[in-house]
Amino acid sequence: MDTPMPPIVGSDLAVGTDSPPVAQHPAPASLGPAPSGGPAVAGLATSTAAESTELLVSHDPGAAEGGGGMSGTLMQMAPLFAVFAIIYFLILRPQQQEQKKHQALLAALKKGDRVVTSTGMHGVIHEVRGEELVIEIADRVRVVFDRSAVKQRTDDKTEEEG
Repeated sequence: MDTPMPPIVGSDLAVGTDSPPVAQHPAPASLGPAPSGGPAVAGLATSTAAESTELLVSHDPGAAEGGGGMSGTLMQMAPLFAVFAIIYFLILRPQQQEQKKHQALLAALKKGDRVVTSTGMHGVIHEVRGEELVIEIADRVRVVFDRSAVKQRTDDKTEEEG
């Protein structure tokens, strides 16, 4: 399956095809002579590095609009800032507030509070030992938990407190 290759535009020989070479268009007289070692390409002028730099500088689209380079960049970044703001106010800030409330709950735990642990066990705090809590989950069945294992405090009081 030999598929013929398309001719290379601008070359003297059309490699890989049986067709004659592509016709060359001479460069317009106003664009100057063709570069040495190759044919002229229509519409492109040969120039020195200084002229091409001048051409690039003078073709700045921002200059035609009256500057505005920094404000244009800020306008492009505005949606990105909006997404960050939405993520902060809808996700991060409520999570931080919930974490603060949970830390306050853990700090305020005391003997006699009814609690629910993160594993779902319900019980009454029988003793507080620093970062450990002794929770009574049934009559005379006491289990030691870390303070951080408490998920929530329930509102109903025990029968002991009245």
